[in-house]
Amino acid sequence: MSTEEEMSREAVKEKALQLVGRIIDKPKQFPPPDGLKTYEPQDTDVVVTTFPKSGTTLTQQLTYQVVIATGGAGEKDPDGMSFEDLCEVAPFVDFGPKHGFVDYDSNPRVYKSHVTPSLFRSTVQKHVVVIRNPRSYPASALDFLFEGWAGEEVTNKMILEEVYHEFLAVRLLGLGEGFGFPFDKEDISHKDEKKENKDKLPVGPWFLHSKAWVGAMRPNTLFLFYEDIVADMGKAAKSIAKFIGRELDDAGLKQVIDRCDRTYMSNDPKFKCTMENKALGFAANAWKAKPKTRNGFKQFSPTEEEEEQIKLRFRQEFGVDTYDDFKAIVYEKQRELGVTE
Repeated sequence: MSTEEEMSREAVKEKALQLVGRIIDKPKQFPPPDGLKTYEPQDTDVVVTTFPKSGTTLTQQLTYQVVIATGGAGEKDPDGMSFEDLCEVAPFVDFGPKHGFVDYDSNPRVYKSHVTPSLFRSTVQKHVVVIRNPRSYPASALDFLFEGWAGEEVTNKMILEEVYHEFLAVRLLGLGEGFGFPFDKEDISHKDEKKENKDKLPVGPWFLHSKAWVGAMRPNTLFLFYEDIVADMGKAAKSIAKFIGRELDDAGLKQVIDRCDRTYMSNDPKFKCTMENKALGFAANAWKAKPKTRNGFKQFSPTEEEEEQIKLRFRQEFGVDTYDDFKAIVYEKQRELGVTE
């Protein structure tokens, strides 16, 4: 659709709703997360656990490379860089076994997951939970999935901007049908939240996911924030090393940081996660860490009204007004549990 094409506000709204509807419907086609039923956890396992588009691929690589740099390489990948797909060495545990995600048997084993804690049958495994500022989520997610999930090419800026705001309303504010995975129906924490909040503001999936993991925080759960990881990769690497009971020397730290360089990851097909794309039906060219955006949704930002609605949901779910305040209460709880100093 041409950017020069003139459309009425009603037509723009209608088209955006249609496109967002397709995006909402896409996860309903995903297979059920049978991997969680067959996963046999070990107390040394590390599961990188995130809400989608919160630095998952980066933290998978970061965690795996900390394991490699501290002597945990498996026989299939002795140098930590012989794998062809990141999901070979840090499998997507939710879907992995059913779709042939092969565990390269590092020590400890590294996995990734997007589910909430109630879907894990055990609490013995460790979790590195990564949270990202919800304001950043809509643009990042749409830049990643719009091209493959919308079903058509769209260049009209008015439509794209409307898509952004409709997506934000569903994913952060909890308005409309919602944007759930097919296993949401089995997720007890989501059911309880919806029942509990029947007289409150509707709550978007980001808040449900984050509240569930904060509520399930244990000494074997390390919380990191995406913004802090990218601001100081070395500090994050050291935190992960300490969490898994390893020492990371200067040479190992440099190796980890070099291998987590964004420019490098953006251009190496190891991080395209082709296995996951094929299993879940993502577009073949949907890079997890890519050098540039395609539709440029990052040019849009929440309106003042949306900012206020996000603040209200922070207050409702966590008793704070801002993301920074939320981070502060998480850090304090981590200290109380002895996870961090």
